Amino acid sequence: MKIKILLITILFLTGCNSKMQDYNLNLQSTKIFTWSNKPSNNLYISPVLISFFEQNKLNDNIEKIKQMPENFRAIRLWHTVESFIRNKPSDKIYLHWDYALEECKKYHDNLFKELYKNKVNLDYVILDMEDNFSNWSIETQLKSRNIEIRNNEEVYKNIVNATGENTIPILKVLNRVSYPQSYLEHNANAKIYINNFLNESVLKPLKKYYPNALMSNYDSFIINSNCSFPEINGHKTYLFPVNTFVGTNQSSQFYGRLGQVATTNKPSDSHNFSKTPYNAFLYEFYKLKSIQFNDKNNIHAWIAPKSWTESKESTMLYNSEYYDEIINHLLVSKAQLLFWDSKSINSDYEILLRSLNNFEYVKSKSSKVESIDSANCNIDWNANYVISTNHLPYNLYRLTYRNDNNSNIQILNKRPLKIKIEDLIISLNDYELLNTKESYNNFGCWISKIH
Repeated sequence: MKIKILLITILFLTGCNSKMQDYNLNLQSTKIFTWSNKPSNNLYISPVLISFFEQNKLNDNIEKIKQMPENFRAIRLWHTVESFIRNKPSDKIYLHWDYALEECKKYHDNLFKELYKNKVNLDYVILDMEDNFSNWSIETQLKSRNIEIRNNEEVYKNIVNATGENTIPILKVLNRVSYPQSYLEHNANAKIYINNFLNESVLKPLKKYYPNALMSNYDSFIINSNCSFPEINGHKTYLFPVNTFVGTNQSSQFYGRLGQVATTNKPSDSHNFSKTPYNAFLYEFYKLKSIQFNDKNNIHAWIAPKSWTESKESTMLYNSEYYDEIINHLLVSKAQLLFWDSKSINSDYEILLRSLNNFEYVKSKSSKVESIDSANCNIDWNANYVISTNHLPYNLYRLTYRNDNNSNIQILNKRPLKIKIEDLIISLNDYELLNTKESYNNFGCWISKIH
């Protein structure tokens, strides 16, 4: 989200809201980052995380970082990169940032060196560098200049093409009808270029001074055919692999958006995949599985408020119980949550806290295991239920099922688990219902494997 926002850390502390719990646990393991300083009184808030650095405020920023919780000292860098790539040699549309690389790298080297010199312990760097070189971005920039895409001469005159070996003639990229895969190949190459640029100019200097720090960039994750899913408008991005990502951890947003992937450009093996809250959840669930399948490190997951919507037609998790379900699956996956909350209301924090609170509770009631599940990639767009892949050292899983009418579920048997929702019967011979309060609702339940 291209918004000037501050990033703070929220610590979930048991006992911060007695109305939400009646157990006595000393758990402080669930932590999220959030983008503003307006959460409800239920939450313990750390010092504000720095959005960007100005030289004359560096000392103040250093002190703020030092006040952050141990192991969760984080900074958000966006303007520090933007300021260099905006300083273009001319006003043309550039499809590379080569001109900015050395200065950008030098700046971040000096920045991290200054923090290190002042004994700042830095744990996280969060980037928010979004699309710049894709065919969609090029078309938008040409339109802003009143240049017709079919005007070959003007297009060539206004674009400085990407450097390097993997370049495709720009007119093929902009003509998706005649060249239906050129734009996909170009976009993949553009992602690889941006990944390499940010790793060279930010990650490399970071690791020089903070070898254990974690870093990610908004929507930067591996894309390939090993565990493929289409993007929200159904474009088959996986046809041209992007086997790199920015930083140390993959990152993506889980906002519940559904575009043409649920209307005119559905996955080939889907039949009833339409714009519903359950299908929005299912799409985000398979995105999570795909990302986990391609890299073992925990992902950095951007989440929006439950009350937020771009439009009720596109943000299908808006005020839906399936919003809570994707949060549960992210927690089981050990994702680091990045809560984009600049448009949230107080109830959004209470909803999120309730999910975190319940998760810590069921985790405390689960038996420990020695090894976690290996990643798998079974994607079924017509699935009526899904079970999380567990990345925790606990025998704990989340089962989520289709319940479009919010019908009351019937627990026919707890061990092995058998559930009925209207005409749907779910039988899981290898699982049992977790024996806790509030272990299930009409949309999902906490379960464990039978040993």
